[in-house]
Amino acid sequence: MSNQIIYRLLIVTISMNVFASVMASSMLSIAFSDIVRSFNISYETLQWRNILFFSVFAVGLAFFGKLADRIGARKQLLLGLSLFIVASFMSSLTKNWYLFLSFQALQGLADAMIVPTLVIFIRLCFPENKIGWAFGWFSGTLAAATLIGPAIGGILLKYFPWSYIFYLLSGLAVIALIFSSINIPRSISEMSRNKVPLLGGIGLLVTVISLQVLFMDQVDLVVKVCSSILVLLGLASVIFVQFKKSGETAILPTGVFHNRTFILACVRVFCIFTTANAIALYAPSYLRDIHDIPTDQVGWIIMVDSIIGLLLAGIAGKWADSSPRIALTVGILFSLAATITLVFSDRFEYILLFCLIYLLLGMGGTIAMPSQNKIALMSVPTERTGEFMGFFQLIQFGTGAFAAGIFSSFMKDVEPDKISLSGFQSMLLIGAVFQIVAIITIFMDRRPVS
Repeated sequence: MSNQIIYRLLIVTISMNVFASVMASSMLSIAFSDIVRSFNISYETLQWRNILFFSVFAVGLAFFGKLADRIGARKQLLLGLSLFIVASFMSSLTKNWYLFLSFQALQGLADAMIVPTLVIFIRLCFPENKIGWAFGWFSGTLAAATLIGPAIGGILLKYFPWSYIFYLLSGLAVIALIFSSINIPRSISEMSRNKVPLLGGIGLLVTVISLQVLFMDQVDLVVKVCSSILVLLGLASVIFVQFKKSGETAILPTGVFHNRTFILACVRVFCIFTTANAIALYAPSYLRDIHDIPTDQVGWIIMVDSIIGLLLAGIAGKWADSSPRIALTVGILFSLAATITLVFSDRFEYILLFCLIYLLLGMGGTIAMPSQNKIALMSVPTERTGEFMGFFQLIQFGTGAFAAGIFSSFMKDVEPDKISLSGFQSMLLIGAVFQIVAIITIFMDRRPVS
């Protein structure tokens, strides 16, 4: 079997491990109304599912990134997939809201176990001149999952109860477990003896959950005060462990602030993904409320992003291997052009204009991400890949909750069921500034990517 076939088989196997997770997000968002009716709860109560899931997932990335370096990425991946299967299956069976919350938190934990290992596999299984290529096809697989997730979710909900979504997710995870057991090399084993950052992880989790509660409109003053206290206590525990324990049990990588390339990559990914998540969260409502575009047409417009991601994945990966900083700059410029165009789009009513905007967004994200990931990955010690990249992914995936919280107040209009045009435009202008900052960080570090 040629090396090229082996590499393709490996990247397909690696990508399969997050296929179910990516599909879960899009399918569950369609099923939220069914879940609300099934458990006889309100939409405000349903938000606790999102808070728990994404908090456990985001914080777990840093925790399990470090743990993967200690126990071995392959072992952690197989354990994570097994937990995902159990959590998804039990989520489909339970009729109790609190048990459902618990199983969804476990599913978030399983995702956090899985995701950091995939970066380690890409680092160790591919030669340096193939890492960008691997990230490109990895992104393409995620785009495919994002593309077909809503369609499959819609079909399932049309003919079956919402619980069948979790049966499907469990089945996909079983397939991923089988493929990973066969194709992931056993030689990828433990690389370091770092202690498990338990205290730092708990402190960070308390901080993240409490911060999200502070952004919730429906909680009373007492809860907000208690949440503020918990934020301070959580931060204090993280800082104490980080600076008083010689870094052995710190949740953040020791020496991270001395790695200029990595820190700039973290700032950059925060700027890029905060803007991208803000647009993903609020642009669909903007299209419906301001331009009166029907929901089905909004769905088709958004699909342009994923289609472009799928088509350009291979090209973007090769470009990341040959000229990562140029590719990254071009990608961000495409996204910046889309953001600026969206700012002034209230003056036009052309469907094709919004298709063009999502075309630019798709090109920007697809071209930039393989290079961004490769630059960050190649700047860290091989034996501490999970520790550093877990922290990197914490920032990347944590921007979703940050964008939702920080920009939600911008969207309030005099009409409670509509989005604010001026608030949406202000958000986009802030996002454009973030994208410009991201471009500046590229020129602040000219070290070779190796």
